[in-house]
Amino acid sequence: MIKLVSSNTQKEIFSLIKNVKSTFDMICPFIGINTSKLLAKVIIENKTTATIITRFSRNDFYNNASSIEGLRILKEAGCELKAVKRLHTKLYIFDNNAMILGSSNFTDGGLITNIELNILFRDEKSIINQGITYFNEIDISIERDFFITNEMILEEIRVLNSLPSEKKRVFPETYDRGKEFVPKKKIDKLEEILTSRNLKENTATTAWIKFEGFSDHRRTKNNTPLDIILNGDNCYRTHFPKKPTGYKNGDLIFIARNSWDKNGEKSPIIYGYGITRKFDKQNVRSSEEQEKNENYKRWPYYIYVENFRFIKTKLLDGISLTELYRVIGSNTYPGSKKRKSSFRELKKIHSQKDKLMITNETKEYLLERLNEIL
Repeated sequence: MIKLVSSNTQKEIFSLIKNVKSTFDMICPFIGINTSKLLAKVIIENKTTATIITRFSRNDFYNNASSIEGLRILKEAGCELKAVKRLHTKLYIFDNNAMILGSSNFTDGGLITNIELNILFRDEKSIINQGITYFNEIDISIERDFFITNEMILEEIRVLNSLPSEKKRVFPETYDRGKEFVPKKKIDKLEEILTSRNLKENTATTAWIKFEGFSDHRRTKNNTPLDIILNGDNCYRTHFPKKPTGYKNGDLIFIARNSWDKNGEKSPIIYGYGITRKFDKQNVRSSEEQEKNENYKRWPYYIYVENFRFIKTKLLDGISLTELYRVIGSNTYPGSKKRKSSFRELKKIHSQKDKLMITNETKEYLLERLNEIL
């Protein structure tokens, strides 16, 4: 179902929020105090997980375009808040099965008094998945330095309370905090999603597939739960037999394990993805760790994968490379694209490597498929 929402926007949005069973995700530059109170109440009562990407600008707070008190209320309610500079997108996702996008900010003006136009998508799997992919790629690209903390909020409140009241005041951009994305194309986000254009170009990165447990004798059973260990920063460690090269900070990486696909064929299965930190000379397991764990001796070097998202069930629920090759074909890797490799040649390519760079087409397919599963 697709419908235009030009009135009763607050009622429409909060009706959806109140029925959220698991997750509410929002991208919105301006957030009001009244709407924050309403959302916080629902979040607490329903025990909903909420991730909010917004702006953190002294100009916005001082001139009442956005409410720092509203952010404080949301943070105290358990919402994860992240900051992006020059943000303009307004996107609301409810449990991954409904989505609103359009012109409305999460303020009284945006939801009640202003003349606004939004589009509601409910049970429209294809377009909603594109919105989820757009949200997730921005979300995982925001480093922890740009997470909005209680300390940031309280310090900003202290500074704002100390400033003399003036009718007009403009602060330099140095007082804006947040991740800065440099778009390759100046194109409206709403148009981008509605026309199914390349959502990844605005945050384009090099993308890789990394293979874990590479040898045949370490092939993982596909019907057992995944044993994923993250550290306190929600980072995953992926290991290497020698110092890894090629990775940069901010690259997108998909993680795969050797297993069997749903047809019983031997195939690596992709089960998660995140953003890389490039190798640091300190990223080596200690000699004590290597003595205690044979795997660390074989693969002593590692890199961190930030904001790691992964399948919470069994490996078989992931995406097999045989599926990928049948869909994307020779366009899977930059090298295979040039050579127009056959299916058999593609299977040889991944059997000889512990990591492979992938094309943008492959990246888009994997993101959309994984977001469907997640």
